[in-house]
Amino acid sequence: MTGEAIGRVSVTAAYRGNGNNTASSKSALVTVLVGLPKLALSCGTGPWTHGTNATCTATLSSYATSAVGGTIRWSETTGISAFTIYSSTCTVSPAGSCSVVVHMIKHGGYYIKAQYVGDANDRAASRSLLLAIS
Repeated sequence: MTGEAIGRVSVTAAYRGNGNNTASSKSALVTVLVGLPKLALSCGTGPWTHGTNATCTATLSSYATSAVGGTIRWSETTGISAFTIYSSTCTVSPAGSCSVVVHMIKHGGYYIKAQYVGDANDRAASRSLLLAIS
């Protein structure tokens, strides 16, 4: 089963029968507990230049509607202040995305990370992206 919403779902199996066996069917309720969302991350096409800003966007897919209004946290994985993230969190829109502005400070390659914190219906998801700042 794929693409089902979180909650109770009815599943039916049916046999059409043949010359030797009669047709039959059976239904059962199944509970879909937790979604496994995927997170995509983009900061434009680059190149990223020292002293400039970029808009970075995190986009969820395969998520429950309860993710809307949830939180995505942003961080620099190296911890050396290679860039400034103007807001360390953003709120998931009805389209499943949110964006932050990043100011490039140091030359080199550094990773930015976005993490959806999860909710009652979705597990957490994260993604990192290498920013090569020239």
